[in-house]
Parts: sequence; structure tokens; C-alpha cells
Amino acid sequence: MSTVQVWDAWHRDTPASPDDRPCGHRAKGHALYATQRHGVGKRWKVRYRDTMGRQRAESFDRKPDAEKRAAEIAIELGRGTYVDPKAGNTLFNVVAAQWRAQRIYRPNSALKVDGVFRLYIDPFFQHRPVGKITTDEIRAWLASDHMAKLSPASRHTALGYLHSVLQKAIEDGLINRDPSSPVKANGGKHKPIDRVLSSHEVSLLIKTAPDELRPVVMLAAGTGLRLGEVLGLTAQDVDLERKLLHVRQQWLLKQGELGPLKTESSRRTVPLADVLVTMLRPFVEGAESSSAPHLLFTLGRRVEGMWAKAVKGAGVTARFHDLRHHFASVLIGSGADVKAVQKILGHTSAAMTLDTYAHYFHGTADDTVRAAIQGSFGQDHEPVVHPDHGSEA
Repeated sequence: MSTVQVWDAWHRDTPASPDDRPCGHRAKGHALYATQRHGVGKRWKVRYRDTMGRQRAESFDRKPDAEKRAAEIAIELGRGTYVDPKAGNTLFNVVAAQWRAQRIYRPNSALKVDGVFRLYIDPFFQHRPVGKITTDEIRAWLASDHMAKLSPASRHTALGYLHSVLQKAIEDGLINRDPSSPVKANGGKHKPIDRVLSSHEVSLLIKTAPDELRPVVMLAAGTGLRLGEVLGLTAQDVDLERKLLHVRQQWLLKQGELGPLKTESSRRTVPLADVLVTMLRPFVEGAESSSAPHLLFTLGRRVEGMWAKAVKGAGVTARFHDLRHHFASVLIGSGADVKAVQKILGHTSAAMTLDTYAHYFHGTADDTVRAAIQGSFGQDHEPVVHPDHGSEA
């Protein structure tokens, strides 16, 4: 293992010649003799050989700083995490551009990412060397007036992008630690759902929906699919015999074309109730008679106007996405655990599911506890004798 040394560049312990006289500095009681570098540049040097065997040196004004850095280098070399300090001079915007180029986004997501970098991250960090960015600097950025205009969730997203770029810098050997790791942004949790549509309200929406929209509403309420996922279904995605629905792509309303799903976890298989199998059969069989892949529902942007009519007719205040929340509440109410709900909804994590539907899971757990305790007493327990407080004369 390479030896790391702290060296005084201004002095030597012994005279260079018989005429050499001690300078004014002393160390541990003995005299010091000035070198030719005395008073020039920084006094303390840390010398070592890097992982490639090349001689390296770093300079410091104070000995404690040099000793601290020497200890860090020794640990890094021993662990194999040493990074050339000069590598950290790479600008943040260079690493960010490489990170973004390696990501695959849906068109809408790409625009969102571009906007976050252009408006909120780049103004602070684009010209900063990645090795110079500090934790305190990141905290100051999050607390700045510029970031205060964002919602807590948006600040959390921006911090996540910054974190990802710095993680890439670590992977590329530019830095050995991520200064954003200790930083937390409030708002990372998904907003819990306070109210969901009742079964009666969903029935009203199905009844008042235009004929073309009705099967789309039924399918969303009975599977939890997002609107784009329903509109992206083809006959090949429906297994009528096994009563399964495969979610593989989505219809992008703004672009008017098929596109990738929101996340990789959105790719999933959802069971179909008999009523939905019966409803889907004519759509699937009609599409299968076509020689080319065919969407089951070709509503496009018309779906927005149709949904507005259904909501008005039902006298219900609701977004189409609320059908997904209704489906989740039905699953939870039937006793499905958080992992099952996560899988069927296509959430990226169980934590996301629990954050969103915490109130409903807690309610189900309370009912389970009540039923369990009630059952533990059985029917043959001794009756409780209530105290007779009597009455005053």
C-alpha cells in the first residue's frame, strides 16, 4: 500500500551546509533550517502515490489540514475508493448532459426533466466543478428564494435529479462521495388520498357516460388502469380465457400515439372480473378479425369531452384518475395487503402505495383487530357484572 507523508516544504531538520543558520521556526524543541522554498506558496505538502503508481502532492497552509487530508487519502487508497482530485474539476453541466443522454423518457417526461434542469438546477450548479459542490451549498440551494416558489414535491424531484447526476460522477470516478446524500427535501411522500368515489358514484358515472366511453370507465374502475393505459390496450393484451389483462404500453393523448409506460413497474398483469371479461369480449373478437394490431378504444382527445359529460350527468366531482383510487380502495377493503395493491396498481414501491392510501390501510387494520379481539372472547366467556351504583333517595 502506498505511504502517505506530510512534508514541510519550507524547512529541513538539518543544515544544508556548515554556514546554514536556523530560521525563526522551531518544531518540538529543535531548530529548523529554511529551504529555498521558504515563504513561497503553501508550507505543508501531502505526498503519496496514487493507484496507478504516479507521484502526487497536495498543498496546505496548516499542518492539521494536511494531516487530515493525509489520513483521508490513506483510507481511500486502502479501500480502493481514491479519486484523483483533478477529476473533480469536471463541470456539473457536462456530467448532467451525459446522465440525461443515457436516460430514456416519454416525451412528456423529457420536457419535465429539461424544465427542472433549465429553471432550477442549472442556474446554481451548471458551471460548478462536481468535486467542489458541498453539502452546505446544496442545502442553501434548497432553502433559496428561487426554490421556495416550488411545491415540496417539486423540490424533492429537483433534489432527486441532482442526486442522480452526482451518483453518475461517482460511477465515472470523478468524486468519491455524494454531497447530496445527507440532504433531505420535505414533500417526498405522495399526498394521501382523503376521499374516494363510492360504488354508487361510480355506477352513476358508468350510466351517464356516452356509449363509447362507458366500457373505458368500467375497465378503469375495475382494474385501476390509468386513462392512457386503457386507451393503449390492444386485443393481444387481453387473455379472455385466463381472465387476465397485460399492461404493456399507453396512449399518449397529447402526442396522439402509443408510447412507453410511466415506469418499468407499470408493466404488469391485472386479473379481470367476469363482468369485465363479458364486456371486453366483443371488442377483443372484433379487433382480432383485423389483420393489423388494433386499439380496443379509439377515442383519442375526444375522451376529455366525453368524461366531462359523464361527470355533469352524474352530478359528481371527479377526475378520470379517481376511478383508479376507487379501485384501490375496493382492493384494500377486501383485505388485500400493501404488496398486492402495489403490484396490481404498478407502483414503484410499497412505500408509495402506503403513503397514498395510508388512511384506508389503517382503517382495514383497525377492523381486523376488532374482529380478532371480538372472536378471542368467544360466546362462552363469563358475563361481566356491572356495578350497581344505586340511586340517591
